[in-house]
Amino acid sequence: MIAVENQAPVSENAIPKEASDGFVVPKSNAFGQSFRDYESTVRLSIVENTYRLNHINQTYDFVKRTREEYAKLNKAEMSIWEAIELLDSFVDESDPDLEEPQIQHLLQSAEAIRKDYPNEDWMHLTALIHDVGKVLYHSKFGSLPQWAVVGDTHPVGCAFDKSICYHKYFKENPDYNNPAYNTKLGVYSEGCGLENVLMSWGHDDYMYMVAKANGTTLPSAALFTIRYHSFYPMHTEGAYKYLMNEEDRENLKWVLTFNKYDLYSKSNVHIDVEKVKPYYESLIKKKEAKGSPSVSHSLGSGSGAEEAGILGLDFGELLVTVHLNDEWHSQDQEGGVGDPRRLASATEELLGHDDGFEGGTLGSCDWGHGAIGIGGWMGHGVGVNAHGFVGPYIGLVMSFSTEELALIDSTFFVPSSEIPWVELTWLVNAGMTVQILLDTFDIIGIVHYGIAGSSNDSVYIGDVSVPNYVAYTGSWTWKKEYALYLYFGSEMVEFRSAEENVTELNFGNFNFPEKGENLLAMIDFIPQQLYSVGKPMEEVFWLPIDPKLFNIASELQDVKLKQCVSETYCLPETPKVVYGLRGSTADIYLDNAAYREFLFKAFNVST
Repeated sequence: MIAVENQAPVSENAIPKEASDGFVVPKSNAFGQSFRDYESTVRLSIVENTYRLNHINQTYDFVKRTREEYAKLNKAEMSIWEAIELLDSFVDESDPDLEEPQIQHLLQSAEAIRKDYPNEDWMHLTALIHDVGKVLYHSKFGSLPQWAVVGDTHPVGCAFDKSICYHKYFKENPDYNNPAYNTKLGVYSEGCGLENVLMSWGHDDYMYMVAKANGTTLPSAALFTIRYHSFYPMHTEGAYKYLMNEEDRENLKWVLTFNKYDLYSKSNVHIDVEKVKPYYESLIKKKEAKGSPSVSHSLGSGSGAEEAGILGLDFGELLVTVHLNDEWHSQDQEGGVGDPRRLASATEELLGHDDGFEGGTLGSCDWGHGAIGIGGWMGHGVGVNAHGFVGPYIGLVMSFSTEELALIDSTFFVPSSEIPWVELTWLVNAGMTVQILLDTFDIIGIVHYGIAGSSNDSVYIGDVSVPNYVAYTGSWTWKKEYALYLYFGSEMVEFRSAEENVTELNFGNFNFPEKGENLLAMIDFIPQQLYSVGKPMEEVFWLPIDPKLFNIASELQDVKLKQCVSETYCLPETPKVVYGLRGSTADIYLDNAAYREFLFKAFNVST
């Protein structure tokens, strides 16, 4: 296999504008002819024969068998640049526009896109590696014939669209007359998504498989581009769009953007490999993975914990807060995390009524007219006086109760009897909490206040992050020196011995002393069970964000965020909306610089 270095995720839903002095599309190809002219190219016989063999041999069964074989990724292991150098003498026999080694094509594409988008280094890297899958021709990767490596791609398992070049040769393909495969949909269903469609086998799909299997963090737009940049029937003729889903249609615009540099950068003017090599090597090094996530990353006693910097952890008390218009009331939460009875009791005491929890259930807490409670680790409820108020409300979102006091002292937000507010505090998931606020209350504004930051130095306080993947990177287990006892009736029985009782501490009052005993036993990085309609359950480490929600969030791409709220209060940088970063979730909220650095280096987690 090719060990693809992990790529830092980037904004992928706002195509940057081209520079006016950037790459200029030439009027003709390297031979002075029109691009993609399959009728009069000087390479006609070579190109046509390659497609003839491709169309005859690329059957549904062939693709399925070949894909399964190469999915093992057991051919070879090498760096990106080593793989690129294998293409130094390889000439694509399906290309009517270029007769240069493929290493030149890769660098021509990358340099052209770099000229227009100098700050989008993920696009430079995508262009550099998009055709690296052509190493399939090499003896180290099985010496596949060119008809199984290069050329335009198309779906197999359904009818061959008329727009496919040299379509006439499909008549010799066994699938052409097979009723299982020669209808419009064949083995597929309308809108099934290209992810579920088998494409003719070649370098596109292979490079995509290699990148995915090696845990690349290139954004989905880059992976889609790598996989479908040769699918010309779709992105030039509009064929097979009935197989696409919404995510495919969203990503298609990136293929169209990339196509300009893939097709029109082909030239006889050579790129000086040694001159540009340092830039691309530094880019690969900058983006390279620091290791794949292990099932369990032990941070037991001794140097392991010190090296990871897990020292001086400080966890605050949990408070449930109930707001009575312009009064702020707090009560220690001692009755168990997310206990709806505790919240109801506090609400009744302060509001003087017991009808505030009619209407339904949200999380593990009841909610209704008087208060909203969100249970579990996500967040905890806050009451709102419902008498005489129907909104609109101000929504307050913060992680710790101490931040509530800081907010009062800051005077940024002054409690008002005219506009009630809803506050959700303690380990809240900001995105989910905002959605619950918007779905449940008439919200006219959201205030985020408290500790903020990122493990990614390119993201600043004030930036809005829209991740496309989230992983569970922190199930914390602790060493205990006492047995666990449970009551069975009136009898107390030892349920788990002291040796067996390695479980979560009640860390509400836990503070790890800098020179004290290390009670941290292990941090597990746990895959999640993903259930999808019509598909079997699968375990995934990176949980993808719902593409529909991601697309909705992409509408914020043109929102201008303010750097200053007044002449004296300004953020250090103008805030921006950042798409495609990877996020993580864990048992606890931990503000620890060394731990953040570890997450970024090990997982490319940004938020």
